[in-house]
Amino acid sequence: MNWGTIEQQRKYYELEQVFEWRKWSKEIPAIKFPPHWNVKIVPPFAAAMIRFWVTLDDMVDGISVYLDCYETLGCWDGQPYWEIHPCSDGDCARYDMTDVKGLLEGIEEALNARIKKNDAAN
Repeated sequence: MNWGTIEQQRKYYELEQVFEWRKWSKEIPAIKFPPHWNVKIVPPFAAAMIRFWVTLDDMVDGISVYLDCYETLGCWDGQPYWEIHPCSDGDCARYDMTDVKGLLEGIEEALNARIKKNDAAN
């Protein structure tokens, strides 16, 4: 497929308008990740605005994080939210988009829980 055709460019522009990428690029807070994390940015499949995976150096399975701005994946009282999975209790945890401190603490707890689970399995 030729991704540079005029018709394809129109589709990109339409998608950009639907998801309001320029608006969200101004509203999504900056995140300073701890240096001991490995953060892999992945495409925002399933209507997430942003997705990334967090692991530690020797970790195979990491923590999935996404930003849902339109409640297309779950519910968070009508507000944009981050979701991490699995969280420390094995389920998922959600944080308001602006709660970067809570998000980082939740990811760290989830990473530590993953380490304990892996250690127990070995």
